[in-house]
Amino acid sequence: MQLNEVLKEEYYYDSSGKPNEIVQSLGNCLTRNIYFMLRKRFENPTLLMSAYIDDFSMILMTDVQDRIIDIQINDIKSPDCYVYEKNKIEIENNGQQAIQHIESLLLQEEIVYVNTMMKLVPYYRTFKENPSEEELSVVDSHIFLILGQTNDDFYYMDNPVNYSGRFRAYSENKSIGIDTKSNFYNAFNRQFNCFTLEPNDAELRNLNTRIPYIMNQSVVNYKTKVIDNNDGQIVYPGRIMLRKFIDLYTKGKISLNDYVQNKDRDVFTLSRTVFNRNLDRKKVLLLFLEDLPCCPSKQKLVHTMEENIEKWELAKNNLTKKFMKEDFACDEKMGVLLEHALESEDVMFQTLEDHLDFINTTLIFK
Repeated sequence: MQLNEVLKEEYYYDSSGKPNEIVQSLGNCLTRNIYFMLRKRFENPTLLMSAYIDDFSMILMTDVQDRIIDIQINDIKSPDCYVYEKNKIEIENNGQQAIQHIESLLLQEEIVYVNTMMKLVPYYRTFKENPSEEELSVVDSHIFLILGQTNDDFYYMDNPVNYSGRFRAYSENKSIGIDTKSNFYNAFNRQFNCFTLEPNDAELRNLNTRIPYIMNQSVVNYKTKVIDNNDGQIVYPGRIMLRKFIDLYTKGKISLNDYVQNKDRDVFTLSRTVFNRNLDRKKVLLLFLEDLPCCPSKQKLVHTMEENIEKWELAKNNLTKKFMKEDFACDEKMGVLLEHALESEDVMFQTLEDHLDFINTTLIFK
């Protein structure tokens, strides 16, 4: 695609400057960018959004002392299944070589997916002028796009929530930033890898059957009773995950500010991220349901999912308020909200199971 076309594309904002709100529900920094890349391949771009409906169930991992090791949203089939990686390279301690490599890919009209040390990228919200060695010791997993270049500048694109006061917008497109290439040098010199993507057409051909497949498997995963214990790492899936998390928190065995080993995050930040992903997937499914003709099955599913989202938002927002007030322990109100979220999750999964025939026959695209 020519640079002029790339810079005119709608990303996080439409052409009038209004936010594309649903984009924020399309997963993470990689999967949202996959959506931007693939959407023009579909006459019905809504169909591509079905790639962003995945398992609603979650996973909790602890050690034998009940300390949290990880919290994850379960992926049955991630959107990255629909692309191939190309031109992947890691360059160590050579910011100038990294910049030259990006320049060469841009000359080939590639869009470059970049992973680097974001604390050293001036436009980014966590940027620090002189971070400590300890702050730079954890590898950063964030990905942003470099779309094009001039002799001195890169055009880049990231989620607007990540932009700091140093962000300088490209005058013709609110979604895109522009910055001198030299301003990326320190970050690239510390940590750098990049890649490009191309569509996986064989997988994309099966998108029309994705929703029934995912919903059937998600119900199975939520209701599983299998707890895995492997070398002291205990894995709690589905409903068991939520029950365990609530029990640990309400009984004072974990606190919101507990550090999660090897994650550079605390329990609050990690759990909130995963709860948000859970909600995002439900919001995308609602888009498909709301477009269907009115019938009892649709009404029941929509009503149940809307109630579920409301209960989860209440619990998540209250967790956030507590954390911001440095109130890290569970209280009675928080315990009740989490129990309501669990009850709502039970109802939602039962409703999905009760209406799988409707999903299996209606949410397949012809």
